[in-house]
Amino acid sequence: MTEWWVALAGDEKIFYGIAFASSLVMFIQLVLTLIGGAFDVADGEFEVEGTDGDLGVLSIRTICAFFVGFGWGGITALNQYEGDVFIATIAGFITGSLFLVAVLWTMRGLHSLKEDGTVDIKNAVGATGSVYLPIPPNREGTGQVQVVIQGREREVIALTDSDEELENRARITVLEQIDPQTVLVGPIAAKTKAAEEPAAEGSETEAPAETGGTTDPGETQNETTNT
Repeated sequence: MTEWWVALAGDEKIFYGIAFASSLVMFIQLVLTLIGGAFDVADGEFEVEGTDGDLGVLSIRTICAFFVGFGWGGITALNQYEGDVFIATIAGFITGSLFLVAVLWTMRGLHSLKEDGTVDIKNAVGATGSVYLPIPPNREGTGQVQVVIQGREREVIALTDSDEELENRARITVLEQIDPQTVLVGPIAAKTKAAEEPAAEGSETEAPAETGGTTDPGETQNETTNT
């Protein structure tokens, strides 16, 4: 290895040095990302006007990507064009730019997926679902409900103002958001019962009116006899 390095020309050492160093940094970033090292904390963003924070064009990731492409692209051009440093530099710059754009595009795609996956339980208000864990009455404790939020069924902590405990699998509707993790729910059956009560009262009111307007046949016969 040492003999190989010593045998290299000066310009080759520069391109190999850039390629090896940047590739090592990018590999470390990848490993830390896979194990949850959150390397972005030290990402050292150099924001450019028109960029948005961690998606800026100039960051450690994108700079490393550029130098990886620059180093290896330059080495390839040196081997292809018999050590022409100018062509190697141009080739390295073009290759590095392509690497930078590719990494930036990938980062923005992952960021958009992360945003799409963020759940806001405020979107559950008005949705119907079922009780997953029983909910004590009158906000005496919390339970859990299953509702569809942003196209996916999720389990959410819930309270209720109902006078009765909401049992497992009872149908509910989400009334409001209490905090970022908790919602207020009510039983759907209670709404149905409340809607039926006025209809029943209306039927009872109409019944006496019909009875009052009906003539007993026996009474009609007595009146005819008396006449």
